[in-house]
Amino acid sequence: MTNNREWKRNRNNYAVWLLDMVLNKHLEKPFNKVPPEGNHLDTLQPAEVRAKLSSKVTQILNRREQSRERRSEKTQRLNLSNQIE
Repeated sequence: MTNNREWKRNRNNYAVWLLDMVLNKHLEKPFNKVPPEGNHLDTLQPAEVRAKLSSKVTQILNRREQSRERRSEKTQRLNLSNQIE
């Protein structure tokens, strides 16, 4: 397990991109061949990945972000009510 946030973000971008291709039953580069030797993945830009995603995965990601925002708002309200008491 790593604490490197950038590496985790890049890994997650690859995972989302692969999920999109699997759901659409169409593999493209870099997932249509054996990966290179070693442990290095080229760094993906989140905007680049999002631009390539189909509507299926985009909807899933949007729902996840909305859920995260609602949890954050709920936490803020709880913290505020705890401060008042």
